Amino acid sequence: MQELNVVSAVVALVNAMSGWNVVAVLLAMFVLPPLFLSLSLFRLARAMIDLRDEVRTQNRDSQSRYDDNVYLVKEYETMSKELTTMVRLNTAANTRLADLIEHLLGRA
Repeated sequence: MQELNVVSAVVALVNAMSGWNVVAVLLAMFVLPPLFLSLSLFRLARAMIDLRDEVRTQNRDSQSRYDDNVYLVKEYETMSKELTTMVRLNTAANTRLADLIEHLLGRA
């Protein structure tokens, strides 16, 4: 029953547009909407692809920064160990120097 109402509405519309070409009306009703829909879907798909590429780029940048930070932490750890060794050696040298000075002053 609903299909009959649609058909009668289309016939009434065609009769109301007596100056219009029937092919143009049918084209406007049945061909253009799917065409516009497909163009919209194409734009949406393109936007989603662009968004995906942007997210991948940001993830690559984040991974690169993470790797750089890991490298910095390892280098800091190495430098810290070297600094600890240097402080120990300086402390030992100063202790020996102080002992030597006390020994030399004690003799005099």
